[in-house]
Amino acid sequence: MPVYDFECIDCEIMFEEKLSITESDKTVSCPFCQNQNTKKRLSVPMVFKKQSSSPNPGARLASTPRSHRSGCPCC
Repeated sequence: MPVYDFECIDCEIMFEEKLSITESDKTVSCPFCQNQNTKKRLSVPMVFKKQSSSPNPGARLASTPRSHRSGCPCC
């Protein structure tokens, strides 16, 4: 079920609500002040990526040799 971001106009609080797509235009009450003076905010969609075949992608990166430019102060 999608999660939508809302803002209460009265108490200026941001909150989230899980609503089905058919309920997405429904009037939502603020969970703090119970007022229905709320508006749906634009939110960044959550994107899922297929997992790589390696069990731990971070381990592969840690074992990769790193090189710095010539004259790097850390080397």
